[in-house]
Amino acid sequence: MLQTVWVKNYVLIQEVILDIKTGLTVITGETGAGKSILANALLLLSGDRADYQVLNNPLEKCVIEATFKTQNPEISTLLEIEGLDDHEELILRREINPNQRSRAFINDTPVNLTVLKRVWSILIDIHSQHQSQELFDETFQLDLVDKIAEVSEEASQYLKNSIQLKSINHKIEAVSSQIFEAKKHRDFVQFQLTELDNTALFDVDELVQKSEKLNLLNQATALIETINNAENAFFNSDGNIIDTIKTSQKTLKPFFSITKKLENLEGLFNNLNEITEELSKNFQEILAEVDADMEEKVLIENRVDELNRLLYKHNAPTIASLFEIIENYRNEELQFDNLVQELEFLKSEKSSFEDKLHNKALLLSNARQKAIPIIEQNVNAFLNELGLDYAKFRISLTINSTLGKAKLGYNDMEWQFCANPGSEFQPLAKVASGGEISRVVLALKQLTALKNELPTLIFDEIDTGISGEAAKKVGEVLRKLSEKHQVICITHLAQIASKGKNHLYVKKELDQNQTITTFEYLNEERREIEIAKMISGNDINDSTLLTARTLLKQ
Repeated sequence: MLQTVWVKNYVLIQEVILDIKTGLTVITGETGAGKSILANALLLLSGDRADYQVLNNPLEKCVIEATFKTQNPEISTLLEIEGLDDHEELILRREINPNQRSRAFINDTPVNLTVLKRVWSILIDIHSQHQSQELFDETFQLDLVDKIAEVSEEASQYLKNSIQLKSINHKIEAVSSQIFEAKKHRDFVQFQLTELDNTALFDVDELVQKSEKLNLLNQATALIETINNAENAFFNSDGNIIDTIKTSQKTLKPFFSITKKLENLEGLFNNLNEITEELSKNFQEILAEVDADMEEKVLIENRVDELNRLLYKHNAPTIASLFEIIENYRNEELQFDNLVQELEFLKSEKSSFEDKLHNKALLLSNARQKAIPIIEQNVNAFLNELGLDYAKFRISLTINSTLGKAKLGYNDMEWQFCANPGSEFQPLAKVASGGEISRVVLALKQLTALKNELPTLIFDEIDTGISGEAAKKVGEVLRKLSEKHQVICITHLAQIASKGKNHLYVKKELDQNQTITTFEYLNEERREIEIAKMISGNDINDSTLLTARTLLKQ
């Protein structure tokens, strides 16, 4: 139950703290006094968008706070999940700062608007003036039916899965497009990769090594002749260098021990012998290698030509660059394979979500079909009670073979109305008058309140379009509804205001050249005067006071 409302710096309200009483509380006041301000302020606690323009003083923050007394297990569970303190007294608060930032609190702990909205929806329902137009909106109608059918959670989950399926379909389109484009390039990539793989590249230095060897082989004839000449000069010809060195060493040998310098000559001759032996060995190895590799020259030439062709073709400066190109092509192949796998996964996920949607849509459709006759029966009985003896309300629910948008599932829904016997049912929005719509709204609100055990109901000018006996009956219904719920009704009709257990009067005052809205509870005497004013304006006389007194006693 709503216990206290604190509003500060909101529109025409400087600051007000109201104790909200049990039963039916009616709110009245002069036109333009701001009767709906309280309801509009409380809507901020339901998660409505905060508007900086509502600040009475733009330099100070606006505060809307509601205190509830509750022992609702659903709220306790929700608070526990969110890590919030759970007390018998529950305080919801919304603040709008001059910097145009909004903050929400539950029991003085900051929360996001989603949590605030969920808690609020369990505690209170506000019918504001614009909601009569929402009555014609298919989504609003569907939500209300689902609420009465007790499948709101399932409908929300269906909507969530539907959005997820839509996202999956977008991804499938995107991936399929990528695969289509990749296929155009894939044959080229595969051809290039096959050619490069067949080239059997293993060593980044291969071209340098092969080029050096080919250069060597290209000069093989001149090299062999030169080495042979050098070998003859060193070893084979008459008077060759080796024989000359040995003869000189032998001739000088007796003198080596005479002086130190002559002794050093012996070492130098020995070094010369070792060097010439190493030269001879290298001459023989080079000649043997060149002779053997001449048979591979054609193969080496072909390999060097192939490597150079690939470098030119791929605009690669080195063999290392070719390895990078190969790696890039392989990555492209891998990306293509990954796209194919991703597409298969998405198709599988799509199938899974379609199955979920199908099952949920069937559940929703069945629940709605069961709930609609109950809704129609209750609304029509209520309309009859409110003086619409011949009016009939009907919900047309059609079943489709394909899934629809939003929460519809397999259903299309239309609320229909017939005001007079013999008339055909037509869409509610086309044929119902303002008074008839107000009574349909009240009938539906009563039904949802009973079904969902909402402790507090607020009606902002539910009496639009009605008067006289119809207004009296609406007042009686509200009073009856207040036996099980806390009801607050903003009204301009005496017939309804007179049914209140509590009467809150709203007026505008001038305070230091500033217009402000104030609230006060009226005692019985003041109530009589206010009801009389509502009947005849400011022309109050004994007759209007008697009428007011009579209404209050009924």
